[in-house]
Amino acid sequence: MEPFFSHTFSGKIWKICVDTQQPWVALEIRDAEAWQTRFALIDLSQPACVWEDLQMEENWWIGLSDVQAGVLLLHTFAEESRPQPTHLLALDAPKAVLRWQVAQRQFCGWFEEGLVWGYTEAEGTQKYEKVSLLEGRVLQSLLPTQAGSWTKPHYLDFSFPHHYPEGSAAFKTLEKFAKNHLYCNIQGEAAYWEYKNLMIMAFFYEKEAVVLQDLLILNNEAQILLRETLSTDYQGLTKDVFFLFQQYLFVIKNKHQLQVYCL
Repeated sequence: MEPFFSHTFSGKIWKICVDTQQPWVALEIRDAEAWQTRFALIDLSQPACVWEDLQMEENWWIGLSDVQAGVLLLHTFAEESRPQPTHLLALDAPKAVLRWQVAQRQFCGWFEEGLVWGYTEAEGTQKYEKVSLLEGRVLQSLLPTQAGSWTKPHYLDFSFPHHYPEGSAAFKTLEKFAKNHLYCNIQGEAAYWEYKNLMIMAFFYEKEAVVLQDLLILNNEAQILLRETLSTDYQGLTKDVFFLFQQYLFVIKNKHQLQVYCL
């Protein structure tokens, strides 16, 4: 099994967002030593990296909010100890040019015609508004009781693995399988998901005094279709080790490389 797409970035992959309407995948890439944050865009229909190493005027206290309908949303924040967003910026994703920006607004979610942002008034009251995505124009004020009723369209197209800590019943089942079929003793925590007739898991094990993290894909007959080492740096699993969007499996390797498999 070979990746549908693979690309190595200059910094650590910090966040990945997928456009559910158009073929864009946006990435936030951070370099802690240089105190720089860059952004990249992938076109899944090619597949190809459209652009990378995009930097804004603020190049550290900035992050990726989401991407939808060809619009990339970024946010800036004041400081690491209080990473509360202070500004919201919207870029034309394929062109990497600014469409609009607004101060003191926080991205909160999506509705069919655009996005929802929130802000806090001087007296401390939290306000929410529906906004047109392409123009940043306020369409409607929302009641505080409506908070949380919005979400990104088609979130059901995303699948994230279950995480099983060492000692749990599910972990023991995976541990037994790894011992009998992979001849290794897994440890720490395992991530597991089933897609159609495939079983996908990521796990840690020790080999020659080094802790490795492997990705494993098997069919329903327990035949190994892919086994690949993702990391030799034991940092614990996160939800970003792998996830699925529709038929695409997104995998982060060595923290700098994105691999996409078409299942």
